[in-house]
Amino acid sequence: MKEQLISLETAKIIKEKEFFEAVDVSYIEYLKTRKSDNPSFRMKKGEIEIEKGHFINNHPIVDYSNINYIMYAAPTQSFLQKWIREKHNIHIQIYVEHDDNIIWWDYNLFKIKKGYNFESINNIIIDNICNSYEEALEMGLQESLKLI
Repeated sequence: MKEQLISLETAKIIKEKEFFEAVDVSYIEYLKTRKSDNPSFRMKKGEIEIEKGHFINNHPIVDYSNINYIMYAAPTQSFLQKWIREKHNIHIQIYVEHDDNIIWWDYNLFKIKKGYNFESINNIIIDNICNSYEEALEMGLQESLKLI
């Protein structure tokens, strides 16, 4: 089983939310178009690449964001889920629903209180129809990040 990377949209949110953990993958979003005779140096505005290698958001040595492109940390969904739970005490629960041979996934968010007590964060729960566990987790990650 292969771990799922977070989406670019979620990666942009965590850069703003001070996610400064080391990861092995980053997204690169090009801000300008640059033409070159060498195909490896060509880039188009809005183009996205996935870069493998050590990366930390906003780190002066490994975040090479500049006027030409912005880099975003791209952790796995499970790594980000753990970070949200451990650093911000928000638990994301994914569950499956079914009705008349239709299966879909949804999520709930819980605030973790001392003593391993949970408090449901029901005011933001919306019935979502997600086609996979990973899609529901991605939505839960984004909703939990809005609370931080």
